[in-house]
Amino acid sequence: MTLRAGTCVRFVCALALFTVIFTGCLPRDPTEAVLEVRRAWKVDLISFIEREDGAVSAQFRLSGPAYNTLTDLTVCLELLDDTGAVIGVSWPVFDLRDAGRGGPVEKFLTIPAPAGGQAVDSIRLDPMHSPDPDQIPKIRELQGL
Repeated sequence: MTLRAGTCVRFVCALALFTVIFTGCLPRDPTEAVLEVRRAWKVDLISFIEREDGAVSAQFRLSGPAYNTLTDLTVCLELLDDTGAVIGVSWPVFDLRDAGRGGPVEKFLTIPAPAGGQAVDSIRLDPMHSPDPDQIPKIRELQGL
C-alpha cells in the first residue's frame, strides 16, 4: 500500500485541526481562569495617612476588565519603614461587586498598625498576578477551586 504525498499532507492537516479543536474543548483549570481575570485588574495606591493609633488609612483606585467575573480581589500590602524594611504585611480583600463594568472605582481601607508601633513611611502593593503556591491560601478568590 502506498500513500501519495497529497494524501499524507491532508491527513497531517486534518490531524492538526482536530488537535486544535479538541484542546479548545477541554475544561480549563479553574485556578488559572481566576488568575487570568485577576491579571486584568490594575490596583493603584493613591494616598495613605498614618492615624494617631498607628493604623493606616489608604485610598486605592481599581480598574479592570469590562466583563468582570470576580466579586473579590485580594492584594498584598507591605508596610515599610524609612529604611525600606518591611514592618507589617496585610492581605486586604477589595469587594468588586460595585465596580461597574470593571471600574475604575476608588476604595478606602484601614490597615492595622504594624506590630512594635513603628512609623509607616511607605506601602508596597503587590496585586499577586502570579502568586507562589504558599501565597495561594491567602487569596480569597482562589479558595475552594
